[in-house]
Amino acid sequence: RIVAIKGVGGFHLACDAGNLQAVEELRRRKERPAKPLGLMAADMETVRRHCRCSVDEERFLSSLARPMLLMEKRSFDLLGPVAPGISRLGMMLPYTPLHYLLFQRDECPGLLVMTSGNRSGMPMESTNRCALERLAPMADALLLHDRGIEARVDDPVFFWLDGPRAIRLGRGFAPLEVELKGKLPPLLAMGGDLKNCFGLSFSDRGVLSPHVGDLDSNESLTALKDSVLRLSRLYQIRPAAVVIDLHPDYASSALGEELAAGMGGIEIVRVQHHYAHAASALAAAGVSPPALAVVLDGTGWGPDGTVWGGELLLVERDGYRRLGHLSRFLLPGGDMAAREPWRVACSLLMEAGLYGQIPPLLERAGVAQEAGAILMGMVERRVNTPPSSSCGRLFDGVAALLGVCFLNSYEGQAAMELQDQAERCGGGNGGESYPLEIIEEDGCSQICVPPLVRSILRDQARGLSTELLALRFHRWVVDGFSAMVDGASKRLGIKRVALAGGCMQNRLLQRGFIQRLKEMGMEVVAPLYVPCNDGGLALGQLAVAGGLWRCA
Repeated sequence: RIVAIKGVGGFHLACDAGNLQAVEELRRRKERPAKPLGLMAADMETVRRHCRCSVDEERFLSSLARPMLLMEKRSFDLLGPVAPGISRLGMMLPYTPLHYLLFQRDECPGLLVMTSGNRSGMPMESTNRCALERLAPMADALLLHDRGIEARVDDPVFFWLDGPRAIRLGRGFAPLEVELKGKLPPLLAMGGDLKNCFGLSFSDRGVLSPHVGDLDSNESLTALKDSVLRLSRLYQIRPAAVVIDLHPDYASSALGEELAAGMGGIEIVRVQHHYAHAASALAAAGVSPPALAVVLDGTGWGPDGTVWGGELLLVERDGYRRLGHLSRFLLPGGDMAAREPWRVACSLLMEAGLYGQIPPLLERAGVAQEAGAILMGMVERRVNTPPSSSCGRLFDGVAALLGVCFLNSYEGQAAMELQDQAERCGGGNGGESYPLEIIEEDGCSQICVPPLVRSILRDQARGLSTELLALRFHRWVVDGFSAMVDGASKRLGIKRVALAGGCMQNRLLQRGFIQRLKEMGMEVVAPLYVPCNDGGLALGQLAVAGGLWRCA
């Protein structure tokens, strides 16, 4: 059975993690077919039974804030329905008296699924009345109490790489105050549309809100607006300006403009997405430009009208400059390409001149050949096919080429499953990467993608394993951007580089970059308690708009 349980910051939907029928029914009711589900273990002994964990990981998991930590499964197939296609489990320990009371009952399993109590695309429920109305169709029972929830707050999520690194800010960690080296005016930064956190600044502090979520419904936008007003009152901040993303269609930007108008028409500042990512990493570490920044991300609007996402930037005190990027490829269908990686794979094959490989790819993906013909026509005529340098979309396309994932049922699925394939290969025979081709065009270095695609197809034809090909692709990304960093560092005399963007949640990528760049004598900056994904975007927006480094 499935029970909705009221907590301190919202509701969980809970079931027995070991009961396949219950887990599958929860997925059906929540419309969440494959996204990993969070778990709560009764104690550390239960965690150890299911996951490998170091002493430091155990200490962090048991800390006062009781975070959720992504931990390596003892075997890949363990609790497969909870995290399909993924070798890690999101584990947390009890953190309220109610949780302890539940686990003390003999009939309660020692490991529970504990996922956010909300409908798909909606904010988490926080009142008994709304839970009875909206969670009742998903739950067989509701466990309520009469203590009110003042503000929604999700469970915080971290992964471990030489220490805890934030994926999602929440209970016990947010609002997160970051001490900055310089004074900022009072500002409101709206963040992005995915994994939204907003930010406020005062004096030498930047404040990141708890995780709000994806802004894909009116209810989510209302929740964001309510949170902005609540946190502004709590900190007694009246913003002098509102900072928004450069993207013309972001819901967060539209709300920011509405709030600015409601505050008497205060100034609106627009900050480019990847510049904000780079600035966030530097501000979180308390360091100032000049610095290089490798920003690997899904999508962000570039000032040239193309979709950026695989970038080498130079961050200076008064702005930024684009030094390099992945060579552009087309995204057939625009946003649809992010949901259907087979589209990106077809585009990559066309870009590489491998038209004959498209029909077998479509067959493996279960896509009608007619749909493929329409897509090829779109690409050839440049209809609804924005050019992109996105590293996230390249991960999607390669995952589809390798047959790992053809459809994203949740954001980042293809990339996560591709990372898992690479990690399963270990370090053994995969020491080599794919050949690099870097060209100079329009004053920028570009890592050419078509030679990579041709190399992957050659290795596939040779019968090499999917795991090995995935590992070589990861190494190609590290090799390519490290080579561009090396060239820029020698040319500009800069020895500091920041790692930022959602792709840096990939442990293989971040570890590979840290190791390679340190070998090159670089000082590497990578955020810990500020998410490298869009959850940390608002901190960078504050730093840029507030002229943090100009005022220091």
